[in-house]
Amino acid sequence: MKVSVIVTTYNSAENLRTSIPSVLTQDGNGSEFELEIIAVDNCSQDSTLDVLASYGIITLQNKRNTGGPNRGRNRGMEISTGDVICFLDDDDVWAPNKVKEQ
Repeated sequence: MKVSVIVTTYNSAENLRTSIPSVLTQDGNGSEFELEIIAVDNCSQDSTLDVLASYGIITLQNKRNTGGPNRGRNRGMEISTGDVICFLDDDDVWAPNKVKEQ
């Protein structure tokens, strides 16, 4: 099974350094399911794109700031290939068993 995780972000480099690892270290990742993380950046001006690149995350960029996460979530869903879709806010930290429990 493939789980698509869609994260929308804006100027959140520091938060992503905590939120992304909480997804990547999910119980069952690589054995019970495969993760696909898709980030949609809303015109960040900090090092957000560098942080996402350091994790090898598929990243889309909005051409202009959309003022919220909904358009980014929709863009991410358009390219996702997962059997299941989860949303991650850029400041969320997931419990280790979140995906398995859901």
